[in-house]
Amino acid sequence: MTGYSFQPSASGCAMRLYIDTMDAMLVDYEPDGRVKLDGEDWSTPTLQERRAILHAAQTEMERLQDLILALERDVSV
Repeated sequence: MTGYSFQPSASGCAMRLYIDTMDAMLVDYEPDGRVKLDGEDWSTPTLQERRAILHAAQTEMERLQDLILALERDVSV
């Protein structure tokens, strides 16, 4: 399962990013690097958690880029 959505937040940058290797949903983050996982308090991720979050985000960006390319290709027909 993978997924992403974004919604501005007064406190930070609210989003939903599923991190498969952690079986967790990132729901918010702060510019200082703290993250909020669904059902948990704000925390600074460990190195391993940071790597998992980065991997999930990069994978999702690739999937979104593929979607953009597919939709743009369809429009130009």
